[in-house]
Formats: sequence, structure tokens, C-alpha cells
Amino acid sequence: AALELNEGRLRDAANLLQRAYRLRPDHPAANVLLASHFFLKGDSPKAITLATRSYRASTSAATKGEAAYQLARAHHASADYASALRWYGEAAKQAPDLVGAHFGLGQMHMYQQERRKAIPCFEPVLKAAPDNVDALKALGALYVSVGKAREATERLARATELAPLDATAWLELAKAHSLGGDEAAALKDYEHTALILRRAGAEMPVELCNNLGVLSH
Repeated sequence: AALELNEGRLRDAANLLQRAYRLRPDHPAANVLLASHFFLKGDSPKAITLATRSYRASTSAATKGEAAYQLARAHHASADYASALRWYGEAAKQAPDLVGAHFGLGQMHMYQQERRKAIPCFEPVLKAAPDNVDALKALGALYVSVGKAREATERLARATELAPLDATAWLELAKAHSLGGDEAAALKDYEHTALILRRAGAEMPVELCNNLGVLSH
């Protein structure tokens, strides 16, 4: 069932999981896999019920961590950010190698404007997946927000290499260069951001227009 889920074959996975559930309705692994299945189907309440059952029944830290992660994702999808924060933290504690838990925890700290708490959450993500563009962008933006220009520039430059058409990455890189005092590089980044947006037919943010105006004179 786990293999079928990983391959995206939800119907086959569901059939296998239902058979496992009928045999052992209290089995933590079956419940946590079913929770993941229902989360992917968009049924967060059912995912929460199953993941809670798994978390309470499990004696394995790895399974508890996965159950906590499913709880966090379901609460996150339901916009219950306080519960999501709690469960992402529990998932990261129980299963430190669960990269998604660290990423989600960082997102929740960002949502609460707790930037310095968010930064160490994304570092394990990049250690496990150095080319994760979303983590590079998030960490780069966080470093900009706390005034660390060099660290921000390193992460965001790598993000633009990996995703050259990502306007957000270029915009944040411009801020990092500006923070570090390299106005020429910042102007090029802002111009490149504007080019990407124009080609995509997207609206130009006011912030971008203002910064282009200031640096162009």
C-alpha cells in the first residue's frame, strides 16, 4: 500500500489499505497510511481521525512522527495553524529525519512572523535536499528579513540558478543584493524580475516598480 501511495496509484493503495484496516483496525501503520490517503483526497477531517488513532496506538517514534506529520498537514490544510504548528513540532521531535515536518514547522513560524525561529527549521531541509528551491527561497527571504545579506544572497542565487523563471526568487535576490550594498546587481535583478513578469503577462508589484524607479536614477 505504501508503494502504491508513493507511485500515486491512490485507488490501488486504498484497496490494500482497506483490507489491512479490516484485519487490524487499530494498527498504527495502517491508520497512518490511510490518513495520508485521505489527506491526498482532500478529506482532512478523516485524515485527522485516522492519524490521531495511529499516534495514540503507536509505540514507535518513527510511526508517531509520521502520524504527527499527517495531523500537521491536515490541520494546515484546514487553516488551523496553531494545531499545525504543534503537530509539525511533534513530528520533527519524534522523527528528526522527516524533512517535511521541518519545512512545515518553518512555514508556521513564518506565518506567525517568528523569523528567527523559522530559520533553523529550513536548514535541515537543505541539508537533506540542497537543491530544494522552495527551501532556498524561504531561507533566503528569512535571511533578508533579519539583515544577513551574505547568507541570503547565497541561497537566493542558487534558487535563481535552479529556477531561472521564478520571479519571486529574483525579487528576493534583488533585496539581498540591495541589503549587501550592491545596488548595480540589485537593479539587474529587479529588471530581470520585471522581464519575467511581463513575459508571463503578470501584474507588476508596486514594490518592484518603486525599487526600479529609485535605482534607475
